[in-house]
Amino acid sequence: MPAIKDYVRDQVFHVIAHPGDRIHLLSFDGQFYEIGTLPAESDPKSIDVLLDKVQPIGGYTDLTNAVIEMTKYSIANSDSKTNKIVFFMTDGLNEPPAFSPYRDGLKDSYFTNAREYYQGKGWTVFVSGIGEKTNAPELAEILQAEYIQLSAKPTPEEFNLVVSEKLEKARKQNPIPYLPIGIASALLIAGGSSSLLILRKRA
Repeated sequence: MPAIKDYVRDQVFHVIAHPGDRIHLLSFDGQFYEIGTLPAESDPKSIDVLLDKVQPIGGYTDLTNAVIEMTKYSIANSDSKTNKIVFFMTDGLNEPPAFSPYRDGLKDSYFTNAREYYQGKGWTVFVSGIGEKTNAPELAEILQAEYIQLSAKPTPEEFNLVVSEKLEKARKQNPIPYLPIGIASALLIAGGSSSLLILRKRA
């Protein structure tokens, strides 16, 4: 969706992220992909090149695999001394491919590690559904995350109205007393087949 890329480029990179932040772009369909990483102060051309790598590749949506792999990626690429924000978007129902080990649905037991990890170590988690026909509300409940509903064809204005305020508020919170938001923050966005992680370095 062009509106998602516009929002990431114009707001996430240039407003929400600060100089020194790192943006990690991830994507998923029936599988999980690491697209690339850029600092927040990157030039517009480099940002567009990175965002253009996110394409609707497959015909499946494996939410369980996406969260499990996202958690592994988060553990490997984040600093336990930072505050982070995860914004996970999906525009589809959970429809894993035949080769997925998670074909039996969004079972609570599959998400135990992810839930425990994101509840600590400075993470704030949002899950958003694009349109009404998604499993995003169920996923948000399982992850004990805040749910955000977007229309089927969200505009940049809708993102600014519905999302930006929540992200800015999360940046100002102190989920861990000895880790004030001024030290570090992060954001992860995932949509049907895209995710984004911002890690802000120590100020």
